[in-house]
Amino acid sequence: MLKLPDMRKALGFLFYLALCMMCVRLSAMSNDRIFTSGWFPRDLGLVFAWALGMAASFWASWRLKRRLGGEGADGALSAGFPWRGLRTEGLAPLEWVLLAALAVYALSAVAWIPKYYFVAWPITTGFSIQSRKAVQLWFILLSWGAVPLFTWWNPRRWLPALLAAGLLAAELACCWALLKHTDFTAPYSDDHPSFLFRITEFLGAFPWRENYVPHWNAGVVNSVITSSGVSGYAILGAPLWLLLPPHLASPYALLLAFAFFVPWMTYAGFRATGLSKTGALLGAVFALAQGPLFMLWMLRFGTVGAALAMAMLPAALAFLHAAAMRPSPPRRVLAGMVVSIFFMGQWPPMLMLGAPLGLLVLGHARRWWRSSARWPFILAASVAVAALLPTVVGALLGREVIGHVLENPSGEAPSLGALRREFLTTLVSVCADMNPLMLFAGLAGMWVMPWRRLRRWVVAPFAFLAAVFTFGPVYVPNMQLARMGVVASCLMALPAACVLRKALTSRARLAPLLQATALALLLCTLQNVPRHYGGRTPGAYVGTRQIVRDLAAWIQANVPEDGRLLFAGSAVHAYGRGHIAYLPKLAGREMMSCDYYGFPRGMVEMDYPPRAFRAQPDGCYDFARLHGVTHVISFRRGHIDYYRSRPEHFREVAVLVDRDEAENRDYVVFAVKDSGGRFAKGRGKVVADFNRLSVDFGAAPPEEAVVRYNWSDRLAVEPPAELHPHDAGDGVVFIGIRPHGASRVDVRYESRF
Repeated sequence: MLKLPDMRKALGFLFYLALCMMCVRLSAMSNDRIFTSGWFPRDLGLVFAWALGMAASFWASWRLKRRLGGEGADGALSAGFPWRGLRTEGLAPLEWVLLAALAVYALSAVAWIPKYYFVAWPITTGFSIQSRKAVQLWFILLSWGAVPLFTWWNPRRWLPALLAAGLLAAELACCWALLKHTDFTAPYSDDHPSFLFRITEFLGAFPWRENYVPHWNAGVVNSVITSSGVSGYAILGAPLWLLLPPHLASPYALLLAFAFFVPWMTYAGFRATGLSKTGALLGAVFALAQGPLFMLWMLRFGTVGAALAMAMLPAALAFLHAAAMRPSPPRRVLAGMVVSIFFMGQWPPMLMLGAPLGLLVLGHARRWWRSSARWPFILAASVAVAALLPTVVGALLGREVIGHVLENPSGEAPSLGALRREFLTTLVSVCADMNPLMLFAGLAGMWVMPWRRLRRWVVAPFAFLAAVFTFGPVYVPNMQLARMGVVASCLMALPAACVLRKALTSRARLAPLLQATALALLLCTLQNVPRHYGGRTPGAYVGTRQIVRDLAAWIQANVPEDGRLLFAGSAVHAYGRGHIAYLPKLAGREMMSCDYYGFPRGMVEMDYPPRAFRAQPDGCYDFARLHGVTHVISFRRGHIDYYRSRPEHFREVAVLVDRDEAENRDYVVFAVKDSGGRFAKGRGKVVADFNRLSVDFGAAPPEEAVVRYNWSDRLAVEPPAELHPHDAGDGVVFIGIRPHGASRVDVRYESRF
């Protein structure tokens, strides 16, 4: 009769087997053609050939070890073949399921899914790939070659050094790949320029999170520093931002954050929670080598604030677990908890994880409430909460944005079928993007991982994230909570490190088969990640192109200092493959556009000038003169034809050509006749920057002046000067000033925060 422990092991084995099969099925759901293509017989043949090679390598390694008078993998000599009379202490049946899952997954047709984790198998560049079998050749050779390492030597002695060296080499390779790909310029795809401008705003307006920004649209009030999560990224790279302009420091700050800070903070967190050096280094490898979807958001889309917050979750969870569960956590653990939670919480959606993490801390209160740990933990937790208060307050102050993202456009209650579809869609995407090691040792292995208490700390946040990425896109689609699936995949670094640490350090005699397989995939992982940084992926990014520098130089040379440049129509990514948000800082001129950020998309009218002016016969000219616009630029044919058709108001002065583009490459610039200047009434000079306007009237200040900047009720000035709103017509309200004899008036914005 089976004893209860044996029954638990058997049930755990079946459960893990079912989870691994589910992971394969979920990954393959993105391309069902693999189930009907007839590839499976060939896959089985390839797996069989790989297994024979592994057996031969293991047998030869073991025989050579015996011939040289060494000990076997389990520390004892035995006659005959190495798999006779085996002792398998230390290697559970679950790990044999892991071996089979890794091998079959890496060698099967699943590897041909377009979203498969590894880019362009094999990872090395010296192979010419034509046949099916050659695609996985590199993995096969690595796994065969790794068997003797684990057979001859104790992996606990050499594996940490190998992982550390591989991690450092991969980090340096990532640095070179990014700098070479961008030609030592700033990444400029999509939102990268937006974040450069937000970093400039953060540094220029510190410590305020809600600011008056005069560089765009004649003055706008925004709180994108909080909603974008840029504050953590800006603080982390502060030494670089203070030494160099943001566009020069950008590539080095990105590498500092994602190639070094995140992996080594993850290493420190995993060590704090009790993992060995091997386990912590595995976590650091996974933190560096995130999935393609994460790389897409971080490198191509440039949402570096959210990416940093997402990547910090494993470290934050590990430090929090160590601080709450260790009898007397040292100060470095408490400091690590504060730092990691701070960076994790700078992107507002990540604050939702406070619910499961807070419940975990309260549920284990008896562990940290002891007299030796109570007050240090409470103090550290209080510091962490206080550090997050600016983000919380800033998110609450952005009421317009919050109101928009919390809307449900359909207004209807979603069905269970819609929730099921959303859950499967996100989970399929996560599985198809995930590293096989994290898929089977993390997503599947989390439910059977060692250390039951730590397992709870992983399962609870994952279950919460699954609920968020299931319900969020259905109930609040504007909030883009499907991205929490990427957060869930980042979390898998912790269970994967725990499961693989045990497997890779086992001394069971057949363990080298599993260990060599895992090591081969780890080496492939370390070779894979520089391809992302080098732009050799389907979601490639670009550096700062020549057209951006040419455009900035032309603007600086031709647009007057007190003039403005208007982008007619929506800009999107036409000007250098990124948003135009940072262009005022490059050119030193104020600008106007509908989508210099373009988010939230539902709150942006994707055309410019506004519809109310475009509907009038000469509305575009009236809008330009009203706002002191001296030049208009556009690549859109309809707008170009419009401005060319009115030579009495607009004069074509230049055509800039983006020679790196096949479409939307001609930027036509028009000068606006009889327009310009910052004063709608009065004379003087205005120097504008974040949250302030310095208005110099000279020796003869007027009784009243009007500057062409949008009015806000939170603008203030020192007496005796006074401010008042000036209605300029057509719904435009500018800033009116009564100097009362003052030759210089400093207008400041009083942030609600």
